[in-house]
Amino acid sequence: MRRFSLRTAALALIFFSFFGAAFCEPECTPRNYHTQALVGRAIDGDTLILRDGRRLRLIGIDAPEIGYDGAHSQPFSRAAQEALQSALGGAIIGVHYDQRAQDRYGRGLAHIFSAPVGNVQAWLLRHGLALRLTLPPNLGFLSCYRRAESEARLARRGIWALPDYQPLQADAMDRNISGFKLIWGRISSWRNTRYGAYIDLGPHLTLKIARSDLVHFRAEDMPKWVGHQALARGRVRRIRAQYQIRIHHPIDLAIQGL
Repeated sequence: MRRFSLRTAALALIFFSFFGAAFCEPECTPRNYHTQALVGRAIDGDTLILRDGRRLRLIGIDAPEIGYDGAHSQPFSRAAQEALQSALGGAIIGVHYDQRAQDRYGRGLAHIFSAPVGNVQAWLLRHGLALRLTLPPNLGFLSCYRRAESEARLARRGIWALPDYQPLQADAMDRNISGFKLIWGRISSWRNTRYGAYIDLGPHLTLKIARSDLVHFRAEDMPKWVGHQALARGRVRRIRAQYQIRIHHPIDLAIQGL
């Protein structure tokens, strides 16, 4: 155990000596690192197994899913896993926790940092190997992740070169639509219920803002959205004859003209 501690301390000195050069973007850089860890391997594009056996899920991103047991793998899923493994396998990382440090599956949740990659989530987003994922209460580095993803989208890198990731008109949605989508449409109405706010975007799509997420929105602004074009992002669910996207934060709903 003592040998491991000394090795960890030595690695930490090397690691932090490079930190200053690795992070030149203030919005992508934490004020402090809660701990450090040794990476064992990357099991996919957004989950690590640490050397001590713990699993660590990267906050703020969602990488394409690898199919196991004969299931289909999504495009760029292996590329994301291999990139993460190549960059971090056997490396020491800085770990910065957010408001919630563990998910319902018992995995740790953290923003992670490594020299010379810097902010690992932003690095994956910038290469088009992951989507930005906003799940309160873990809202750290939102501006950083939005900018990194926007850079990849504009350059059509990775997943952003694929047809499934291009914006879709709400009135052109068909019955086979599923998964993550960017959807344009005109807001026709909204309503507030005990379960949250519901915004109709075109004839077949409803955006749901759950009651627990309304704290991030200005309720008095919602009536002003009606009649405006909007771009929503998220995972599409089919509920009977209607589609639904849950919006967790204003960053995932862009209203034109407001």
